[in-house]
Amino acid sequence: MSFDYNTAFGENAEAIESLFGTYGETLGPILAFLGGFIIVVLLIVLAIAILMIVATCKMYIKAGKKGWQAIIPYYCNWVLTEIAGLNWWWFLVLVASGIVSLVFGNSIPGLKTIANIATIFGSFNCYYNIAKKLHKDTGFAVLMTIFPVIMIPVVAFSKNYQFDHTVPVSKNGIF
Repeated sequence: MSFDYNTAFGENAEAIESLFGTYGETLGPILAFLGGFIIVVLLIVLAIAILMIVATCKMYIKAGKKGWQAIIPYYCNWVLTEIAGLNWWWFLVLVASGIVSLVFGNSIPGLKTIANIATIFGSFNCYYNIAKKLHKDTGFAVLMTIFPVIMIPVVAFSKNYQFDHTVPVSKNGIF
């Protein structure tokens, strides 16, 4: 089946046909390649998402919580602040970018950026206290903040990392 440029584009059909040729000859293989590429990318993203869900559940279990608590949106952040031993209001810092996006959208320029920075800072505070409970230093907390896709599975699946809840941590993170 051939694409009829005269029907679709009228007087511009000749120029368009010279650019693209017939549909099956040029666009078909390109679209097939792009479709295959998109499917491969989506499969990789799905595999990483499943890995992160399983790893986060396992990390929560290591910390003495239930694994299902890692799956519930926003509640997982509440439990993370409990694991880290932070004050309750750090939960609000962790979900600041989500709250700002829902309430204000893009109406105030720069507000989303500030909220995203606050969320990164809140994540660092959580991971700082978690690193202390794992008997690790600040560098480990920085790595957990910047590369959670790598570090959370490492903590979850390695026998070298065990939570020590007797370690004193600040209720205000690094402060």
